[in-house]
Amino acid sequence: MSIHSQQTWTQKEPHTRPSLEAKVTAFGNDLAMFADSNIPFEHSSEIPAGTTSYVGSSSTYSAQTKTLFRETFIGSRDFPNQPERDYDCPAEAAQDMEKAITHSLTKDSNAGWVASCFTMDKPEEGLKAIEMALYSKYMEEDREKYEGVQFLQLEPGQMRAAIRTMEEP
Repeated sequence: MSIHSQQTWTQKEPHTRPSLEAKVTAFGNDLAMFADSNIPFEHSSEIPAGTTSYVGSSSTYSAQTKTLFRETFIGSRDFPNQPERDYDCPAEAAQDMEKAITHSLTKDSNAGWVASCFTMDKPEEGLKAIEMALYSKYMEEDREKYEGVQFLQLEPGQMRAAIRTMEEP
């Protein structure tokens, strides 16, 4: 099960609809477990009660290289007093959600969505809006499948902290 992936789009030409090069890289095969105190919400009381798994996403833009960068992870919510709990099943739903969003963003027929981000003052904010629209769409289409999956849009520092948590033994 992939828990950490990266996508990079580089604007190659300054046209209204630039040609984009998408690169997708996946890392890891282990399931990350996050205690509520390690989730990048300001207050753990903000975590919705039914949350069982997470898709975390962070986007940055480099004006110098005209590159839009997206990084994601998936993980299960850790329920410390429930050792018999099945963590793999909710993580599969999170993985499916992450794959669906990433596939939509990297699909050739949807290149215009990402290309439109390059025309904005803050391209990373445009990408975040597209991600949230896709998350909402997939939740609406199959609420039963994705019930419990929380989508987190993180700042780059929060993403680094989450990745460090995933790498801890």
